[in-house]
Amino acid sequence: MQSNLGLNLLYVEDNSELRESLSAALTGEGYDVDVAECAGEGLQRLRERRFDLVISDYALPDHTGTWMLRQAAASGLLDGTGTLIVTANPNLEDTGEILVLQKPLDLERLLFWIERLLTPEQAVGKE
Repeated sequence: MQSNLGLNLLYVEDNSELRESLSAALTGEGYDVDVAECAGEGLQRLRERRFDLVISDYALPDHTGTWMLRQAAASGLLDGTGTLIVTANPNLEDTGEILVLQKPLDLERLLFWIERLLTPEQAVGKE
């Protein structure tokens, strides 16, 4: 079993209950988790610190998660950083090569994909 200590995750989610519960679960798995409530706050966190993985809800109050990830990538903030979109929205636009997981999230399935994204051969596409 690999150690998750020292791996930094950013979780961008506007639903406070989901943000708090998933953040706590990922912290319990040994990840260092930072959170943001919207795309603008997520971009600010990415400017302040390097993350190994960014997990973002798709439908955020100010922009989509894909918009945030594309802005971050264009600014060079995602070099070597995995990305993952989680959503209950069946109508996604502009996800391209970003892995998308549908809500409701099963923790074991999410952990599986996080581990895959943190390996050299990053997963691509939609589950």
